[in-house]
Amino acid sequence: MRLASRPSLLLALVAACSSDSSSQGSTAADTTNASSGGPSESSGDGTTLAADTSGGETAADESGASDGTASLGTSDGEGSSGSSGAAESGTTADAVCGDGMITGDETCEAEDFAGVSCKTLGFANGALTCGDDCQYSSANCSTCGDGLTSGEETCDGPLGPAFDCASAGFTTGAVTCDVATCTLDTSGCSLCGDAVIEGPESCDSDNFGAQTCAGFGFDGGSLECSAGCQLTFASCEGGGYTEDFEGGVLPANFATSGSANWIVANTGAIEGSFSAHSGTIGHGQATVLTFEVNFFMAGTVEFRHAESTEDGFDFLRFYIDGVMQEEWSGILAAQDESYAVAAGAHTFEWRYEKDFSIDEGTDTVWVDLIVLVGGIPTP
Repeated sequence: MRLASRPSLLLALVAACSSDSSSQGSTAADTTNASSGGPSESSGDGTTLAADTSGGETAADESGASDGTASLGTSDGEGSSGSSGAAESGTTADAVCGDGMITGDETCEAEDFAGVSCKTLGFANGALTCGDDCQYSSANCSTCGDGLTSGEETCDGPLGPAFDCASAGFTTGAVTCDVATCTLDTSGCSLCGDAVIEGPESCDSDNFGAQTCAGFGFDGGSLECSAGCQLTFASCEGGGYTEDFEGGVLPANFATSGSANWIVANTGAIEGSFSAHSGTIGHGQATVLTFEVNFFMAGTVEFRHAESTEDGFDFLRFYIDGVMQEEWSGILAAQDESYAVAAGAHTFEWRYEKDFSIDEGTDTVWVDLIVLVGGIPTP
């Protein structure tokens, strides 16, 4: 071996070593650059310099937001809880009752019900209320007539025995439920003995209003007031209430029903110029005249009647409280009738009924001169 060649060999070895070192540094830099997402730099001595790490931090933040883990690495090197990532994800803050805004699970705020009302909930009346927990209540909502006492109603439908005038401070009468407002109505109650005529009272103590015996059809005498504040006629003298239909129209305290109405006319009048007579009906039909009365003592009802009908088949029938008292048919002249009546409320009914064939006479019945002794028409 020649000595002259040794320096060249050494230079070649140094160059080879330098080339390997540079290659290894380049590989490390590439690896760092790939992991950090940014370019790397190398110092002159082959040491790899740190690349810009902002891209790495962003990736960490995005990773934390996506998998729910906390992000690490603040600018001062301390750990972070990652709350900024939660805020960026759009999480809604908790509702605050009383802040004037309906949020979260709130259904109301003060007077704001977000368009909901008793009516939108299916009720007819009332108003929603908003509780301290910002939840609405329909306790004050109601529907009068549904049979359920709710909201501001004090009743709804028929009343039970627990509702009476005595419990409301009165002595007589009946409490009812106002069907329009579903509230208790005590207008039918009275305090007998206070000298004020009210409720079912017809008098109170010495207070008779403007009523007199003569006003009820008697000849004279004095009215009396019972312990139950009802008129008595024991001291009235002669006569009685009389309806002779001379007004030419059916009085308001009479009612008519059936296939045709009764009328007041001067055709075939029994007494005076006018009588009440049956309406025109066909075979198998009926026409009815009804009279509601109140007898303050036992007395009588008297009237006159006449018929022009098919004998034995088409009848005028007279009823007291639904019980037939007598019947008449045929061509009959006017005649008088009188029936005993007990004290109390009663219903008188004159009913003309035809069978299913044959007409005779004028097919009409008449009633006139109705006299109540001891009773008056129900107001």
